[in-house]
Amino acid sequence: MLREIHQGNQRGNQEEPIAKAARELWQASSKTIHSVEWLEDDRVLRFRGKIYIPRNSDLQRWIVSLCYDTKVAGHPRHWKTLELVSRNYWWPQMSRYIRQYVSTCDLCLRMKLIRQALVGEL
Repeated sequence: MLREIHQGNQRGNQEEPIAKAARELWQASSKTIHSVEWLEDDRVLRFRGKIYIPRNSDLQRWIVSLCYDTKVAGHPRHWKTLELVSRNYWWPQMSRYIRQYVSTCDLCLRMKLIRQALVGEL
C-alpha cells in the first residue's frame, strides 16, 4: 500500500501538486509553521503526522472501505468513519469524500428502515 501511495504522489515528471508544494515548503531555507506540518520519511509524505493520500480515487476508496465495509467496522456512520480514517491518513476534502461514500452505500440503503407510518385503506 505504501508503494501505491508513493507512486500516486510522484508519477515520473508529473508530481502531484500538493505533494510538490509540500516538498518545496519543506526544502525552503526559512522554516515556517507550514513547513513544519509536512514531513517526508521513507518516501512517504506526511501532513501533521498522518500519511498524505494523493488524488487517486481507487486508493481513497480502498482506505475508506477498510474502515467502513469490513465486518469488524460494521458500517459506521459518517463521523465514526471519518474518525477511523483520519487516525492515519489525510487528503484534501476527506470529510466530503467519506460523507458521499457513506451516503451511497448500497447495503445501507437497502437495509435502511422506513420510519414512515404505513398508508391505510381509503
